[in-house]
Amino acid sequence: VLTLTDLQILWQSTSSSTSAVTNAPTRGLTKGVSIFLGGEDEVFSLEAALNLGYQFNPYLEIGAGLGLDFYDFELDDIPLYGYARLNLSKREKHLFLDGKWGGDLYDMDALMGFSIGYCFGAFDLAFQYLNYSGENESYNGGYYGGYYATYSYSETEIGVTARFRF
Repeated sequence: VLTLTDLQILWQSTSSSTSAVTNAPTRGLTKGVSIFLGGEDEVFSLEAALNLGYQFNPYLEIGAGLGLDFYDFELDDIPLYGYARLNLSKREKHLFLDGKWGGDLYDMDALMGFSIGYCFGAFDLAFQYLNYSGENESYNGGYYGGYYATYSYSETEIGVTARFRF
């Protein structure tokens, strides 16, 4: 015969074990969509990307992403990158660190970014630092001829990234 105390102990043990155990995948394919909102100087930046990765264990995910980056609502970059994500806990809700490295298919720039964020289950929110760097060539013409000048540049963006996993 079960008493009220037995039922209470049974309920507490099942509810506490489900809240402590993660529902996040420990191994397997991961898919997601991410949206970055940020800026550089006075320019608004919006990036939408598709991500495909593999979760090796509860802590490590490695994958790739492809996106479209808009500055002031005009297409400016097409980033293609690899990423590594380190989850700092096995729980469903946890902090994580993320790094991405790659390039821009539109301008052939190099891309590097880092973020720190919080996972809410199937939804992530992170603060992100991005840097695009490359070289440009310009022609300075004059009446008697001109010359080409090559210069290096670096663009830094800071913003917020939201990622939805499905």
